[in-house]
Amino acid sequence: MLKPAPCVPQSSLLMEEMFRISGFDKDEFQVLLCSNEDIEKTLIPDHRIKEIIFTGGSKAGSVVASLAGKHLKKSLLELGGNDPFIVLADADLDKVYF
Repeated sequence: MLKPAPCVPQSSLLMEEMFRISGFDKDEFQVLLCSNEDIEKTLIPDHRIKEIIFTGGSKAGSVVASLAGKHLKKSLLELGGNDPFIVLADADLDKVYF
């Protein structure tokens, strides 16, 4: 299961479509478009969920870590990283804001 940030679900939905085209069943990979409250109150406590992997900010990561610990779930957190990007040769660097 993958729960993308609410402001950028498109790449996750495309990945889900690619899994379907490749023959994977819905039970093997699924994108969740739900609220953080649903994650906290329903998903993390669910006994079928064995591990939580989270990439995002430190504030949300703290909540995820706390809930994972409370429910004795393995967890892997990648917090507060950079936003990497690729600069192509045709990029207009005069339009870039630093």
